[in-house]
Amino acid sequence: MGAVKVSSEQAPVLHQALERLCVLTGQPKPRLALSPDRAPNAFTVGRSRRQAMIVVTEGLRQRLSARQNWRPCWPTSWPTSSTATSP
Repeated sequence: MGAVKVSSEQAPVLHQALERLCVLTGQPKPRLALSPDRAPNAFTVGRSRRQAMIVVTEGLRQRLSARQNWRPCWPTSWPTSSTATSP
């Protein structure tokens, strides 16, 4: 697949989105790689948390970058069972 690890300087929007998600969920930040594949996709690889890497395809990165006012779509805080409403 040809994925290459990217730094926060090379892919700042993706790194910022990943950092925010990790902070919100209390998970360690995995490494980030880009694949030249044109299909919009993302997946994880690695056998442990130390080896974890999220691979984002160029097709998905371009779609995210093409959105004029792209913002991460997850909430700033997750609802708890006491604040969640049932339908």
